[in-house]
Amino acid sequence: MLRDLNSINSGEERWDVCIIGAGVAGITLARKLARKKHRVIVLEAGGMEFTDASQEVYDGDIVGDYYKALKAVRIRYFGGSSNHWGGWCRQLDDFDFGPKAGFPLARWPISKAAIDPYRGEADEILQLAPQPADESAGDTGINKIYFSFSPRVSFNEKYRDEVVANPLITLVLEANVLDLEADDRRIVAARARNYQGTWRDIRADYFVLACGGIENLRLLLWMNENNNGRIIKNSKSLGRYWMDHPHYDLGQVIVTHAPTRVVQDSWWAPYYYAFFSIQDHLKHEKNLLNCGLRIKYSFRISEGDIKKPFIDLACNAPKLGKYLLYLLNKEQACVAKLVAAWEQEPREINRIALSPSRRDKFGVPRSVLHLHKTEADLRTARESALVLGKYLIKRGLGRMRLYDWVWGRGEYPTDSEICGPHHLGGTRMGDNTDISVVDSDLKVHGQANFFIAGSSVFPSGGHANPTLSIVQFALRLSDHLDTVLRRKSP
Repeated sequence: MLRDLNSINSGEERWDVCIIGAGVAGITLARKLARKKHRVIVLEAGGMEFTDASQEVYDGDIVGDYYKALKAVRIRYFGGSSNHWGGWCRQLDDFDFGPKAGFPLARWPISKAAIDPYRGEADEILQLAPQPADESAGDTGINKIYFSFSPRVSFNEKYRDEVVANPLITLVLEANVLDLEADDRRIVAARARNYQGTWRDIRADYFVLACGGIENLRLLLWMNENNNGRIIKNSKSLGRYWMDHPHYDLGQVIVTHAPTRVVQDSWWAPYYYAFFSIQDHLKHEKNLLNCGLRIKYSFRISEGDIKKPFIDLACNAPKLGKYLLYLLNKEQACVAKLVAAWEQEPREINRIALSPSRRDKFGVPRSVLHLHKTEADLRTARESALVLGKYLIKRGLGRMRLYDWVWGRGEYPTDSEICGPHHLGGTRMGDNTDISVVDSDLKVHGQANFFIAGSSVFPSGGHANPTLSIVQFALRLSDHLDTVLRRKSP
């Protein structure tokens, strides 16, 4: 049911679970808890549609590497970032969960098997066809990998009527949670305010923060400060180890054949793609993180732009260049882009902090993103690309040329895709409270009834787009909350 914040009676009403945020994680969690007959209240800071007044709260600052404007990389109304995502989905790899000698922080305290049982249910929610298994290219060190593509399911359009109609779900829009009331071991209430200045205390047995991979951190930093550290009792890692997936064009590829499958990369331009990653044993041997490589073919470039790489190659390798130009003229070769999306090293210096001088309309300090890519980040992309280049030569499929900046000669370009934007980390899952905020059940360390959902819990990002994993973890959390709620029932 849909209610206005003014109608909530702070002293008399109580719910089983209070979910703060109605994005992919929050809506998934609410729907499943309601199916299990639990009373849920969902507090969404935005409305049912986009407004400038709500979106403006997401404005912030960036320190370090070039990044997209913070209020442009997330959406603040019912459905969250599902209202503007591209539909790309892939599950995390086994490699992502395990230990990596050169990156001790890039691992999970659980295995991939913990979320595998939720794959089918997540596929149904996101309307995904089954994802084919990755294929090994033998001793080349390369795997041909696959993505699943959602029809860009908007949780606003697909689930709003169901949520509003469900008597076990109370949805409150324009309910900006600005503080939490806590005693020494649990959260007592969430304090929400609307745009007219009305405050209400929302009481529940359990609370879940699900506001996304930047806002989770900003709100927790602010609320923890206001509560003298009662919310996150060891806040050493809060906001830190933040990550995204860098997305850049690494170079050009001349290939001797065109792909056979069209992938709808966006709603306006179809592209042909072939997807690759290097095999796990090479990642360990070369001390690399995970990287997804895409050979991207577009037929919207001029004949001169198509022929230039062939001519350049002919200057350095005349026989090969002449042969490939011959294939081009026979329409048996083409030029493509090499695109990479890869995992960042989790580092304490990369973090969300509170602005010392800028505040939003509710008086909360704005987010400041500190982002600094490392040599290891660039090396992961470059070395993965070189393995792919050797594969293309060995199989007689083509040749690759990497741009100068990939070799460390120059800065990252600012006219590329730049980032996912996939906001990962900051409330990491882990066993050590010095470097994590939640445990393997997503419960905040030191709190009896407070949980965090969404990609901010990721201690390692892999290269996969995170939406599918976010849904899987939300489904897993709903099962855990169902268990503890039934345990306390008479």
